[in-house]
Amino acid sequence: MNKKKIMAKIKIPDRFEQQLDLGKKIFEYHKHLGSKSPLKSHFEMTYFDKHNREAKKQNDEKNKLEKLAENATELRDNAWKNNIKDIRSIAQFLKAINKDNPHELGKWGFVVDDSTKKK
Repeated sequence: MNKKKIMAKIKIPDRFEQQLDLGKKIFEYHKHLGSKSPLKSHFEMTYFDKHNREAKKQNDEKNKLEKLAENATELRDNAWKNNIKDIRSIAQFLKAINKDNPHELGKWGFVVDDSTKKK
């Protein structure tokens, strides 16, 4: 009987969290096999596990900081939304009282563009 060689494609995940999970599974199975693990003589699995745990720790910290950043952005936006409305109103008010010289608004920090628009 002639056995066919199986051509299998191994898929390595693209996303970090999935790669991390795969690394954990590899180490757990290696540990399960103990002295019978084929990885034992070719890979330093103690460091593999150490690096996997360190990467997870750093990823958890990154996620925590991202959440803090999201919260800070929301708080900033909530605090700022009234000011941006006021800035627009101030611009309109100053434009109205300086209709003959809109460049006066430049003194207030506004950028005044009086160039003609092309059709």
